[in-house]
Amino acid sequence: EVIDGKFTFKGTIDTPQQFYISIGTIQSVIPIFLENAKYTIKGNDQELSKAQVKGGKSQELFNEYTSVRASLTEKYNLKQLNKQFMMSRSNEEKDSIIGIFDMYEEELNRFKDSLINKNLVSHFTLSFLESSILEIPVDSAEHLVSLFDAAPEFEGNRTLDRVRKSVEIEKDLQIGMPAKDFTLKTP
Repeated sequence: EVIDGKFTFKGTIDTPQQFYISIGTIQSVIPIFLENAKYTIKGNDQELSKAQVKGGKSQELFNEYTSVRASLTEKYNLKQLNKQFMMSRSNEEKDSIIGIFDMYEEELNRFKDSLINKNLVSHFTLSFLESSILEIPVDSAEHLVSLFDAAPEFEGNRTLDRVRKSVEIEKDLQIGMPAKDFTLKTP
């Protein structure tokens, strides 16, 4: 409940992860990487997505990532390029725009990778690992999972459990692995 422009919520969370705070019928949301820490949120209801969220190690890493993403979006003028791409009828122009999008993505991925490498065993990294698990070679994913398994603070972490399950499924689907028996009984 929002009273005089302020709200409070209390509690604990067993698995840190990203959530979104919404207010009533306002179309925007506040992204927050919630973990057991104290947070402050400053903003206004006209621009919820621009609210400043502070608190928690994962949130600070998320803030750093989103700040660089916003800077790169501006640097490459992606909003205008997106409009230009949608209106373009020339394949040559579209290819040129795609090249710029590729440069943006490459630069953002380099930053994300450096941030992850500096914070390898973190809830922030685990969140990215979960979202990109199918893009990582199985042996690399297994190695990353073993790093998280060795860290006591990740014991019972539901995100890690989902990542571990995805890795096992991918491992079973690798070339040379015995195929699962999909035989169905005749009705």
